[in-house]
Amino acid sequence: ISGAALIKIVLDAALGASVDSLARSVVPPISVVTVAAVLGAYHWRVLRRDGAERVGSGVEEAEPAGGERFHVEVEGVSEAELRAALASLPARANYSVRQEPGE
Repeated sequence: ISGAALIKIVLDAALGASVDSLARSVVPPISVVTVAAVLGAYHWRVLRRDGAERVGSGVEEAEPAGGERFHVEVEGVSEAELRAALASLPARANYSVRQEPGE
């Protein structure tokens, strides 16, 4: 309802306009507001559910540079097999392969 329409409705009611006239003036805006409220509530519910699904999706955020460091020793594989396994690490991972002397 626009401000001018609201003022007209209030003045008509105050000056003794018939109830039928007042009902015709008020019902269409109320129906529009009702439909808008139902649609708004539906979209709010869908957006909240979508947001909750994204949080629980298991997608991990990238750890900042300089994250944890690990020392791993591997035996019983060739260097080619080791490099193939390391290739599946995320692109942000840094690693080096050093073979023990005398082996």
